[in-house]
Amino acid sequence: MKMRKLLVTGALSLSLAFSSFVFPAYAVSFEDTVGIGSEMAIAKIVSLGLLPSPGNNFNPEQPISRADFANLTKQLTGADVSKGSKTVTYAELSKVLANGLGLKSSWTNRPIDYLYYLDRKGVLDIDTDLDAVVTREAAAVAFDKYLSLKNSFKTVSGVVVGVSSTGISVNTDDGRIAYPFAKNISPFINEQIVDPTTITLGTPVDLTLNKQGQIAFLSGKLLDAEEGSLKLEAGKLKIRDTITKDLNFNVYLAPLPSKPNKSFTLAEFGQYQNKGISFAGTAFFSNNDEVTIIYPYIAKINGATISFTTTGIVAEIGDGFNLAFELADDLKVKIDDTDSDLEGLKAYKRAGHVYKATIELNSNEVITSISVTSQK
Repeated sequence: MKMRKLLVTGALSLSLAFSSFVFPAYAVSFEDTVGIGSEMAIAKIVSLGLLPSPGNNFNPEQPISRADFANLTKQLTGADVSKGSKTVTYAELSKVLANGLGLKSSWTNRPIDYLYYLDRKGVLDIDTDLDAVVTREAAAVAFDKYLSLKNSFKTVSGVVVGVSSTGISVNTDDGRIAYPFAKNISPFINEQIVDPTTITLGTPVDLTLNKQGQIAFLSGKLLDAEEGSLKLEAGKLKIRDTITKDLNFNVYLAPLPSKPNKSFTLAEFGQYQNKGISFAGTAFFSNNDEVTIIYPYIAKINGATISFTTTGIVAEIGDGFNLAFELADDLKVKIDDTDSDLEGLKAYKRAGHVYKATIELNSNEVITSISVTSQK
C-alpha cells in the first residue's frame, strides 16, 4: 500500500473514531502574517498576552511602539525601560535581552558585547545593525526565542489521546493530563495555522501554557499512515513484516474493537502475541518515523480450543486466557480440511475430539473463519 500523507481529520475512511466538534473562535490569526516565517512566533507572543494586537492585522513591518516594548520587557525580564517617544533600536533590545539572560551590565556596557552574547544564545544574529529600528515582527521573534531559553512559560510535549470542545488530553512523560484551551489559542499543524478541529487523537504536540495553565499555543505534526499486519518486535512496531517504526514514548493504543470500553496497553499487546494471537490494523506516525497512534484488531488466533455462547464463541488459549467474539453470518468452517458449518462444529465439540482451532477475524473482530485440526 502506498504511504499517504494525512492531515488527521474526521474525514478519514479508516473506521477511526476521530472527534469532530464546534470550537470557540480563536483570536490569533492575522491576515498579514499568514505564511511568513515568523508567523508562529508572532502568534505565540500574542496568544500569551505579551503583545496586544487588536484587529485582523498585526502590522509586522511597523516599528514596535515604546509602550509595547516596555510591556514586553516588564513581563518577561522584570526590568523597567523608558516609555518615552524614542524609537526602539536593536542596541536597546540587545541590552534588555542580554541582561535578562544573565549578562550583567556591570560586566560590560558595550552594545556589541550584548549582541555577541545573544548571537551565542541564538537570539540575534551577529550581523544585526544595532542602530536599526526594531519592528513588531522582529521583536516578537526575539522575545519568542528569549522566553524559550528562560522557560518563561510552561511547555508540554506529548501525544493527543482525548479531544473535547474545550481542550485536549495528552499522554506526557508525567502521565495523561487534560489541558483546557485558552480563548485566544493559536494552533499550528506543520507550521500552518489551522482550525482547531484538526487536532485529533494521535497528533504529537508541543504546547505552551499561559499563566492560567491553558493552552495558548499549540504546534502539531502531520501524520503518515500504514495499514496491514502489526507486530511488536524488540520495542518497535513492524507493519506488514516489511516496515519497522520506532514507538513514541507516549504512543496511544486504541481499545480493541471487541472491548471498546477497556483500555489496551502495549504490555497486553505483547502478551497476546505470545499466546499465538496476530494483529492487524492501522498505525500513524510523524515525520520523524515515530508511531504515535495504533488502531489494532485481532486478525488471527492460532492454537485455540473453543466453547459456544448464545451470541458467538469463546476462544480458550490456555492458562485462563479466554477471549469472546461474535460470529459472522457467512462464517466459514473447516474440520480437518473438510468444509463444514456451525452445527457441524458444535457436534464435533460435543463428540469430545481433541483439536486446535485457527480463527480468523475481520477488522471489527467478528470471526469470519474457523479451521479445526484434530490433535493426536
